[in-house]
Amino acid sequence: MDEAKFDVPKIKRFSIAALVVFGVLCIPISYKIPVTAGIEGKIQKSIVAPFDSFIKSTALKAGDSVDKGSVIAELDDQQLRLDVIKVNSLQQEYEKGYRKALAERDYGRSNVYKAKLKKASAQRKQIELKLNKTSLTSPISGVIISGDLSRDLGAPVGTGDLLFQVAPLNQYRVMLKVQESDIRFIKEGQNGVLKLSALPGTAFNVLLLKPSPLFSEAGSKIVYLAEATLAENSLTLLRPGMEGVARINVGSYSLAWVLSHHFVDWLRIIVWKFWL
Repeated sequence: MDEAKFDVPKIKRFSIAALVVFGVLCIPISYKIPVTAGIEGKIQKSIVAPFDSFIKSTALKAGDSVDKGSVIAELDDQQLRLDVIKVNSLQQEYEKGYRKALAERDYGRSNVYKAKLKKASAQRKQIELKLNKTSLTSPISGVIISGDLSRDLGAPVGTGDLLFQVAPLNQYRVMLKVQESDIRFIKEGQNGVLKLSALPGTAFNVLLLKPSPLFSEAGSKIVYLAEATLAENSLTLLRPGMEGVARINVGSYSLAWVLSHHFVDWLRIIVWKFWL
C-alpha cells in the first residue's frame, strides 16, 4: 500500500522546477537579429572611359586616397594627335579650294568647300574634346574603392567601360543582408550595433532606413537588402568594403518564442506542404 502512494515531496519539487522553467521561458527579452553587413560609400562616383582608346599610364589604384581633380590614369592620345594633324591638313586644303572658287566666281564649288570646312571644323572640335579627356581625374576627394590598371598598361578600353570608383571619406552607409526568414521583422527606425572584422574591438551604432524590396542570392539562400546609417560623427577608421555583423534590435519577445520560432515556422511549412 505504501509503495502505491505518490512521492509527494518529489512531485512538489518537480512542479516547482517546472513552474520556474515556465516562468523563465515567459520572460520577455530583447530580440536581436544578427545580419551580415558591409560598409559602402554614401556616394560612389564612377570614372568611365570617355572613348575607345588604350591605357597609357596609371598613377593611383584601389585603396589610394585621392583629391578632387587629381589625375588617376591617362589614356593614349597618339592617334588623336595624328587625327588633329590630318584634319588640319584637310582644313588647309578646303580653305585653299574655297578661296580659289571664290576668285573664279564659282559659287557652287565654293559652297561645297564651305560645307567641307564646316564639317572639318566640327571634327576638329570633337577631337579636341577627346584630347581634353585623356587624363582621367577624380570628380571628388575620397578613396578609390575599385580599379587597378597598373597591370593593364597598353590594354584597350571601350567607351563607357568602368575603370574606377571613388567614394568620399567619412560619408558611409551600411548595407545589411537580411535572411528571408527574418525580413518580416526589419522595419524603418530600428537600431542596432555593428562590429566589423577589421575593427572587432569597436562597436558602431546603426539606424535602419526603409528596407529595400531588392534581393540577391547568397549560395542557396535568398537575402534582402536593407540600408542603415552610422550614428557616429567620427568615422575615420572606416573604409568602403569592410564587412562584419550587425545585431538589429527588433523588439521584445518571450525567451520561449526566441528559442523556438524558427523551428515552429519550418514545421508550419512542412505540415502545410504534406497536409492532405
